[in-house]
Amino acid sequence: EVLCEDCCDFFCMEAFWERHGHGHRQHHSCLQLDRAGILHRFGQPLPPVEASQLLRRAKLAREGGPWLAFRDDQLTTYWYHLRDKVVTYENP
Repeated sequence: EVLCEDCCDFFCMEAFWERHGHGHRQHHSCLQLDRAGILHRFGQPLPPVEASQLLRRAKLAREGGPWLAFRDDQLTTYWYHLRDKVVTYENP
């Protein structure tokens, strides 16, 4: 299983490439999740604090929780609510 660092969602590797093989998503980063639940970037384990933050964000995204912050191609931050499908450029 992998975690897309940008989408903040879990995928099997095949599904990741199916969803991320074209368009802007092909620039997204995937993090490997090993059997022990440790996230790896380029084969190196993530620091525990960073891994915890990413896993918490993924859990909130999966549950349709609070707003998630993203950056567009111009590096402008925007917030997106997965459940309500609302975008805002002001921090909610």
